[in-house]
Amino acid sequence: MSRHHDRYGQHIYGTVHKKERSRWVRRVRAGGVLCWRCGHPIPAGARWDLGHVDEDGRDRGFPTRYPEHRSCNRATVTILKKKLAEAAATPRGSREW
Repeated sequence: MSRHHDRYGQHIYGTVHKKERSRWVRRVRAGGVLCWRCGHPIPAGARWDLGHVDEDGRDRGFPTRYPEHRSCNRATVTILKKKLAEAAATPRGSREW
């Protein structure tokens, strides 16, 4: 994994990402495109991000990048950090037998 690629081999915010985002601009600005994270429509003129779809989204049939509400995308890191903290705080079984 290089600094220019995510763990799935996708370019991060490079030419590929910018071209993909430009393909969505008109549709999203017109309104009605569904956010892949929450399933609600992205309102016309709203701020949005072209998000990196995780395993859950791909399992639901979304491609590796898809529009999402800016708030949904930005909340993702907070949610992941919370899950990681909870997992770290959860006592694990003893390895002593």
